[in-house]
Amino acid sequence: YGLKQAPREWHSLISKWLVEYGFQPSPVDSGIYTYRKNGIFCIIGLYVDDIIGGSTSPEFIAGLYSSLSARFDITRSEKVNSILGIELDHKENGAILLHQTKYIEDLLAEHGMSDCMPKHVPMWSSSTWPSSRRRASRETLASAGSR
Repeated sequence: YGLKQAPREWHSLISKWLVEYGFQPSPVDSGIYTYRKNGIFCIIGLYVDDIIGGSTSPEFIAGLYSSLSARFDITRSEKVNSILGIELDHKENGAILLHQTKYIEDLLAEHGMSDCMPKHVPMWSSSTWPSSRRRASRETLASAGSR
């Protein structure tokens, strides 16, 4: 660390290791690696010296962490609370809520707007979005904002 080429060297080293472990690099994002074998799917995201991942197999993740730990000096967090400025709230039912509350609060404070009044934004409150084949009308957007 401290050297301009350090992030590049780290990425090259971890990338080579992941490929040897059986991961495939994404053709569109140099920080994404996937593993698909024997019904197991795992995805890994790299950003500078942070790694985040998930898998359909807890056993696979345990083995991956063990192998990573044997090769690299890493620390593990069971629950990720933030990544790239996005906060993750883990709910009791297993759901994960993604938000940027801290970022927004810091941005408002930086511009002297911490005590501004919130305003509702017309947005659907469920994961069901209108069909991409049709455009949402003003009435649809207005009714979504009142939900």
